[in-house]
Amino acid sequence: FTPKPKVDSAILHIDINKREDIDINFVSSVIKKCFAMRRKTLQNNLVNGFDLNKDVAQNCILKLKKSLLVRAEELTLDDFVQLSNIIKEHN
Repeated sequence: FTPKPKVDSAILHIDINKREDIDINFVSSVIKKCFAMRRKTLQNNLVNGFDLNKDVAQNCILKLKKSLLVRAEELTLDDFVQLSNIIKEHN
């Protein structure tokens, strides 16, 4: 492209050690759904991705001790594991 765009990119490989307390398939599903609409808040992605009502989605985020305005890119891998466990509790 001319002029060269001012963007950075990266490839991220997440390698989770096999642990019995983590359902890697479900955690992976949660991560994908949380990034499905990447500029939306986590709350919106939870409502749309898991068919949760707004109150349940807000409760999940508050259990993470995060702001209701948090976006998926602000979460750590441990946050996603914890979020996965919280979502499982609601289902």
